[in-house]
Amino acid sequence: AAVVGAFKNAHADMAVGSDVIIGFPGETHDEFVSSLSFIREMDFSYIHQFSFSPRRNTPAAAFDGQIEYAEVEHRGAMLRTLSGELSLRYENRFAGKILRSIIELKENTAVSDNYIKFKVTGDIAPEKRGVLTDIVFFKTDAGFSGSLRD
Repeated sequence: AAVVGAFKNAHADMAVGSDVIIGFPGETHDEFVSSLSFIREMDFSYIHQFSFSPRRNTPAAAFDGQIEYAEVEHRGAMLRTLSGELSLRYENRFAGKILRSIIELKENTAVSDNYIKFKVTGDIAPEKRGVLTDIVFFKTDAGFSGSLRD
C-alpha cells in the first residue's frame, strides 16, 4: 500500500491497476470483503478480474475450500461494480483535458498514455493512426470520447 501511495503521489495522473483472482479455494467471505476494502482504499484506476476455475492436474484444483460457482459469480459481480466505479472516477479526472493517445490502426478507438481506452469521433487521417497524438477527452451521455486536437 505504501509503494502504491508513493507512486501515486509522485505521478498523480498515473494509472494504477491490479489483477484480482476471485474465488480462490479457501477464500472466505470476510477475506473477500477485506479485499474489496483494500481495492477501494488503493483507489485503483482499473481492475483485471479473473474467476478461479480448477484445472486438472494443478495443485489448486485439489485444495480444500473450493468455492461454489454461484458464489464466485456473486463476488465477481460485486468486484465489477467496484471496478466500474473506480474507473469512472479516474476517467472523470481527465474530462476536458488533452490526452496523449494512440489511435488504433483500424478502429476509431484510442488508448491514452495513462491507459484510458475510448472512442474517437470524426474522420481520422491515416497518418494520425498508430502514433502518439493529442486528443481532447470529453464526457458524453454514453461515456467518454475524444476528438483530435486542432
